[in-house]
Amino acid sequence: MEIIEQIERNKKRPIMLFSLSVLMTAMSVMSIVVGLGASETFNIIVGVIGLFFFLGMMFIFAKDFLSTKPFLQVTEEQITYDGSTFTWEEIREVKLADFGKGKVILLNLQNPQKYWATLSNVQRKIAEMNASNGGHIQINLAKSTNVDVPELLETLQQTHKKATGYREQVSGKKKRVVASFK
Repeated sequence: MEIIEQIERNKKRPIMLFSLSVLMTAMSVMSIVVGLGASETFNIIVGVIGLFFFLGMMFIFAKDFLSTKPFLQVTEEQITYDGSTFTWEEIREVKLADFGKGKVILLNLQNPQKYWATLSNVQRKIAEMNASNGGHIQINLAKSTNVDVPELLETLQQTHKKATGYREQVSGKKKRVVASFK
């Protein structure tokens, strides 16, 4: 299986968020030990809630930073995005969306319910809301490093066409798209 495109994770963001989580964990401990000027019970409750929350965030950001898996990997048979793998036959369309400051690559699936069935309830609701924005899978390139978005989109679209049997036939000056599904 030859890798056509591979994009690594941006490590700056998890380092920054991990550092912020360490700072906030220290503030939570300080709330428990020294207090915030409020009642002792309030200080302990706020400190314990903050401690658990920010320790959880530290774990999540450390895991993201230490991950060696590529953010996005494209082969002739499949695309792997942030741990989820989709064959090209499962993907109906690849397109680009512009949401404010960032560009997002949208993958529309042939059968999104099959993918959604593998998600937790919270993840499923988020995925269904994302689908209302135009794509079943949204590849947010903010977590990646040095990506030429138009070039990546072209690579994904060409690989999708090649894998699913779409091809352009040139007859004279007119082009027509012929679909031949396997």
